[in-house]
Amino acid sequence: IQPLRAEAQDLDERYEQARSQQELIEGRVKGTISQLTEEVKTLQEKVDK
Repeated sequence: IQPLRAEAQDLDERYEQARSQQELIEGRVKGTISQLTEEVKTLQEKVDK
């Protein structure tokens, strides 16, 4: 049973690390998308003038 507990704990730790990395990446992607959206709006306004 000890090896199973150790393996379960390892899997839990790896899951938490993966989840944390995913949240970090999602945040970066959302930030980039937001910046690009603003840039497109600004360029569109310049084109419309």
